Parts: sequence; C-alpha cells; structure tokens
Amino acid sequence: MTPLGAAIFATWPEFLNTLQAGVQRRIAPELWDWVFLPLLEWPVWVVPGALGLLLLILAPGRRR
Repeated sequence: MTPLGAAIFATWPEFLNTLQAGVQRRIAPELWDWVFLPLLEWPVWVVPGALGLLLLILAPGRRR
C-alpha cells in the first residue's frame, strides 16, 4: 500500500515542493497541514477509485 505522496514523489519529485509552497503562500498555510498532508498519506488506489465512483454516480442510466 504505497502512499499517494510517495508515488507522486517517485514520478515527479519537484511537484510536491511546488504544491506545498503554492498552497501555503497563496491559499492558507493551515490548509496544507489539515487537508493536503492527510490526502498524501492515503493509498494510491483511493484517487482513481474515488474518481471512478464519482463518474459512476454522475453517469446517466441506460435506457432500455
């Protein structure tokens, strides 16, 4: 169960530093600690799973 932050760091290392600096400087420093850090600790599969679930909910039903 690889954390999302580790997977992002392995594929695009400079992104996490840029994201942290942008969130802390332009939005709110507390947002990084309260929202982004817990998200980065989630397993990698949660992101595509949540996106897939959202698409299933939003998709129109089949007509027969």
